[in-house]
Formats: sequence, structure tokens, C-alpha cells
Amino acid sequence: MKKIIYQNIVYEHDLHPLKRSLFDDACRTIERYAGNINSEYLISKKNYFKGYDSIWGIFRILDDPLFLEYDQVLFIDGDVFARNTDYDIFKKYKQFSACRNLTNENSKRRPEYKIFGDRFLNSGIVMFTPESIEKFRNLDIHKYMKTYKSVKPGRDQLALNIMVKDSIGDYNEIDKSDACYLKDDEAETAPLVHLAGRCRDKYFAEQKHWDNLFEVKDA
Repeated sequence: MKKIIYQNIVYEHDLHPLKRSLFDDACRTIERYAGNINSEYLISKKNYFKGYDSIWGIFRILDDPLFLEYDQVLFIDGDVFARNTDYDIFKKYKQFSACRNLTNENSKRRPEYKIFGDRFLNSGIVMFTPESIEKFRNLDIHKYMKTYKSVKPGRDQLALNIMVKDSIGDYNEIDKSDACYLKDDEAETAPLVHLAGRCRDKYFAEQKHWDNLFEVKDA
């Protein structure tokens, strides 16, 4: 079984030092986690797509034939912390899987976000398989990216959700016990914890607690 964890993080010149430190610490815990579970690890610090910012980094998996060499590809955002554990998330998710979005506020304001009923996948932690990648590659990936490039907020997530509907039809939801948001009760025990949105405020308010929990200093 050949598996890889992929991250894409590009620092804007005006990024606040606290956020830069957060991303640096989080990515180090992900690299450590990959080593714990004998997964390959790749982090890119430049934009793969010319003319697009780094939030589209996940789409490299669908465009770059490199990732077809793997049985599973786990994409993880730069603001996700991993616990120092050898629990192997790859063993549980054998099909295209993702976490549910932090909130569903977008769907209340914009009908195009109503794709899977009251569900909307988040692009921060996504498990790909060769079968799912091949189905995505049958679509015109760049057309979707161009169509939703100017949509705010959530343009990359909207594009990915619609591509999932058009190619796979639906997605398997990653359980909160495996990957969750910092606001969730499972954050104290889950292997992967996402600091999306206002979760970052909670992290900075209780940073010592969370850094100890994720063993950041030892990463």
C-alpha cells in the first residue's frame, strides 16, 4: 500500500507572524504524523497553478500525474494539527472521503452551495484514491477552477463540491473521532484537528494547552 500526505502552503508577504508560526508548527506535526504511520510526505511552498493562489493547492492532486502512483492520497491544509500518534487514518478510509464543512452559512445565502442537501464537504482534510482521481480527471478541472475563481468565500470548496457531484456523486464523511475542528468535543482526542475559521481564536486563547496536547515543541 503506497500512501502519501500532501500539503500546500504559500506565505503571503503580509502574513501576520502569529499565523506564520501557527502554520509552521502545524505542518511540522503533520510531517511527524506521516513518519509515525509510514506514509510519504510532500509539502509544496509555491503555487502549482499559474494565476491562482495557494487555496487551490488541493487541485494539484487532480492535475499532476504524480499522485496516480499512490493507492491513497491525503490532502491536509496548513492549519491542521496532528497528535503524536501512530493511529493510521489511511486504514479506515478506502474511498473518497472528506470532513463536513465547519458551518453551512454559505448555503443559507447562496443556492449554489446546496449541493448535497444540508452537507457541504470541507477541502481541508480530504482522502483521495486512484479511482476518484481518475473520475475527477475526466472532467475539465481548469474549467471549474476558472468558473469559481472569483467566488468568495469558499471558491475552492465550492468548485470541489460541484466536481464531486459531477464525477463521483457523493462523498464519504470522515468521522469526527478521526478528524475534527478545534471547537468540537473530539478535539481533545482526534488524530487530526483543523483550526479553520474562528477555531484559530480559540487556539490562540488557549495556546499552551493545545500546544501541549499536540506536542508541538517535540514535533
